[in-house]
Amino acid sequence: ELLGNLVKKMNLNRCTTILNHLIVEDQLLQQTSNNLPNFRECIRLSTEIELALQIGRPVVALESTLISHGLPYPENEKIAFELEGIVRESGAIPATIAILDGYIKVGLSGDEVKQLADPCTTVSKVSRRDISYILATKAIGATTVAATSLIAARCGIHVFATGGIGGVHRNGEDSMDISADLTELGRTPIAVCSAGVKSILDIGRTLEYLETQGVSVVTYGSNEFPSFFTAKSGFKSPLRLDDPLACARLIDNNLKLNLGSGVLIAIPIPEQYSAEGTLVENAIKQAIDETVEKNITGRDWTPYVLKRVAVLTEGKSLKANVELIKNNTHVASLIAVELANIRNTEGKYDNRPVIIGMSAVDIIAESNHLIPRESNIGRIKITPGGVGRNIAEALGRLNDNPILISVLGNDTFSEYILDHAKDYMETCYIKRIDEGNTPVYNALLSKKDMATAVNDMGLIEQLNVQTVMKYESLISNASFLVVDANIPVSTLEYVCEIAHQNNVDVWFEPTSAVKSVKCVSLIDKLTYISPNIYELQAISKALGGNDSSLPTDHMKVLFNRNPDLKIFLTLGEEGVLFANNVSYTLLEPYNPEKMVNTTGAGDSFTAGVIHSLLQGKDVLYSVEVGLIAAKTSLESEYPIDPYISTNLLRK
Repeated sequence: ELLGNLVKKMNLNRCTTILNHLIVEDQLLQQTSNNLPNFRECIRLSTEIELALQIGRPVVALESTLISHGLPYPENEKIAFELEGIVRESGAIPATIAILDGYIKVGLSGDEVKQLADPCTTVSKVSRRDISYILATKAIGATTVAATSLIAARCGIHVFATGGIGGVHRNGEDSMDISADLTELGRTPIAVCSAGVKSILDIGRTLEYLETQGVSVVTYGSNEFPSFFTAKSGFKSPLRLDDPLACARLIDNNLKLNLGSGVLIAIPIPEQYSAEGTLVENAIKQAIDETVEKNITGRDWTPYVLKRVAVLTEGKSLKANVELIKNNTHVASLIAVELANIRNTEGKYDNRPVIIGMSAVDIIAESNHLIPRESNIGRIKITPGGVGRNIAEALGRLNDNPILISVLGNDTFSEYILDHAKDYMETCYIKRIDEGNTPVYNALLSKKDMATAVNDMGLIEQLNVQTVMKYESLISNASFLVVDANIPVSTLEYVCEIAHQNNVDVWFEPTSAVKSVKCVSLIDKLTYISPNIYELQAISKALGGNDSSLPTDHMKVLFNRNPDLKIFLTLGEEGVLFANNVSYTLLEPYNPEKMVNTTGAGDSFTAGVIHSLLQGKDVLYSVEVGLIAAKTSLESEYPIDPYISTNLLRK
């Protein structure tokens, strides 16, 4: 219709020209869409980021020029890890972006962050125009705001936190020096959270240019656009929003409309960290005058001015710079969480089993002829482990779609665990701690018997109330809650209370006699418990029981505190004694054809019983299923048999 009306007013040649332009534009859009897989061939997502993007978890992009060029060593390394920690504490996942080893890396390891921070490492500053060159030469590249925005958006990351963006330089009307950050925002659907525009630039002209580019400019909680080091610039903000949810709704609508342009969310620096405006501005003016005298231009201009301002203000501007970046990162993370909540299907995580407990790596060394203080010939096997993780894997292999809440370090072992688990369970609620080691259990066996063992499990203390309280809705809507005794007592009490209030069945896995007594304060909140005889005695004694040798006497102590409790007393080769407050039933085990491994039998039993209960089966039938699951583990070299399946358990 449009072209038809134009024909009446314009000659055919002009209409043909317009039509050709439309066709070319459509072809270009189609080419961009078709070439996106090629773009992703150049990218390497960390396992954590890949999983998070697949299932819609909140992710926040972080640039790497801040590490390599923005701050002095060792402050840069320290701040890089702190920013990732802020993102995690706020409930999102950090995705620091850089170019390493001929690939764009999205989500860096701790060693890669340290490599970028090291002043001995040669790192190039990479904007959009430089990406192809750095990839081709396999140089090390730190991404600017422009490059980070482009890469993040192509990966499906919608929120990016930084300090301040580039803009129109002072006297830009003569030099035409305009940052690529602005044009990138005009053509990339990303929300950049910054303290506005760096105050060393021409803020007024920058705002005009952003308007021309079609960028939504919002100030967070203020009517005045911030001036980086100070909350006030003298320029009115085009738009204002006051909370993370409102910002997330804006971003969501921008994405739904497919406008193709970005959003700038300007976050004023907290007042207590705002340096004296006059002091900083005078320092900026002096530094800019020096760049003219020394003929400093291009990409070297901004780093020079910022460093000189830090010197001239005796470090006050550097401290303010660090604090505003932290604040921006916190707010960006809250926005990312709200955006993920909006964009995820409501109820996506409802009515699924939730497991809260230990994730670890088991390193088992075995030698048939163990000689002390010698290097012994033998076999070393590394497998994923941890009680909570094992139960989650077994339930996942039984197609029960479990969610695991746990903690890991930010190291190679954590990558190994996450990569192994991604096909069997929801792992996006596993928190990675930058300053901590992934739990490890290291045992030395001599002719199948344990000679000694060492464990490093201290990180589990980080699975605290503050961590799990973010997942209250998951627990409230779970089909089943499983907790293991490795986690802190306060965490156990908190999650069991939530489950109790929402009528969610709770299974407590004691893990050891020493740790089993953690259940004493929450015994009345439990539905199921699966101790061995030593764990049962320890719990009974902690509840005031005597030293009786009869398991039934100890069970009665528990029933006195919780008459509705169901106890699965595991007896090894003798099977399982199931008890409620009315009756006791001994169920014999299914003996393995060949005993290969005992480390995961108990966890497999628990998963088998829970799987059957979730199918609506009665308790005694479910115990039979659990015993068959335990048999599969005993016959496998892995804690959880890779071939365990619903069909096998039905047999």
